[in-house]
Amino acid sequence: MDCMTIEGFVEQLASAAPTPGGGSVSALVAALSGALSCMVANITLSKTADLELASWRSALVEGYKGALGDIQRDIEAYRDVVEAQKQPKGSEARTTAVQGALKKAAVVPLEIAGRAISLLHLALQVAPHARSSYASDLAVANILGLAAVRSALLNVETNLRYIKDDSFVQRFTQLVAEMKSDAEATSARIEKALPR
Repeated sequence: MDCMTIEGFVEQLASAAPTPGGGSVSALVAALSGALSCMVANITLSKTADLELASWRSALVEGYKGALGDIQRDIEAYRDVVEAQKQPKGSEARTTAVQGALKKAAVVPLEIAGRAISLLHLALQVAPHARSSYASDLAVANILGLAAVRSALLNVETNLRYIKDDSFVQRFTQLVAEMKSDAEATSARIEKALPR
């Protein structure tokens, strides 16, 4: 979303264009989750010096910036699928191109989900340090982070339906299950760790 405004992104999303789509939205939601956790860390750091929290804050900055970059990565991955599908139907070249593009279109949202999970793990580290007046912001970060993981993995599962490589599908299906479990457990731990 390099030079695009939020309004421009939303308008493009609402159009009939195939991109951006669900994967890009997942990346944006992951970025928002990480940025909110970063805000809570920054507020705490403005009052108290804490080297460990400062390190987590730096990791959050790197994470949410990476998620912003994932928006464009997902757009490009799906564009590759669209371009591959334009090749003459029934040709071996088309089949190879489409299958390769679909794999990339599964890899990118899996990586988005992985980044969102990393941001959730960082939010869990921030939670015990959060001021009670900002607990709701970290709670929102938690909700968004889990939503980013779930929605990104839904995109992975959708692409897996069309991939003919059984070993690839089995491996990614296992990864999706593991990541869902990790995200759910981490989100529950954040909720319990939030100051009351």
